[in-house]
Amino acid sequence: MMLSVIVFSSVSPFLSNDEPKIVEAKTKYKYTGWKYHSTLFYNKKVRNLTVAALNIYFISILPNYFEKAKAPLQIANLVYQANASTTYSKIVTYRKYVKTKKTFKPLAGERTTIYVYKDKSKKKLITKKTKYKYTSFYKK
Repeated sequence: MMLSVIVFSSVSPFLSNDEPKIVEAKTKYKYTGWKYHSTLFYNKKVRNLTVAALNIYFISILPNYFEKAKAPLQIANLVYQANASTTYSKIVTYRKYVKTKKTFKPLAGERTTIYVYKDKSKKKLITKKTKYKYTSFYKK
């Protein structure tokens, strides 16, 4: 059971609250508006199967003197799989660039919005979260 919790917590990076440290640029640049970059669709079914596979693997490599722990771990894995819900996510990313006269435009910032849905058709929204990340080219 403890193994399930450890593995589960380590494979959920998308909704963490860690904010990047912003280092301001030394000069003030002009920036483009937010430009669409990409959309990623994701569901947690893969994560659930990964947790199950890791539990099966770790249970199988336990030494014989942990024989009594194997059954409770298998039961914990079964309970997790029975209760794990599948959620569907859409991650939309926009980027802001430094305005320059050159072809190469340095990245100034990125805005990522994560939509988490209850259903596969993405009609029942559970939550929405927007994160901003800025590079050293950004100055407020």
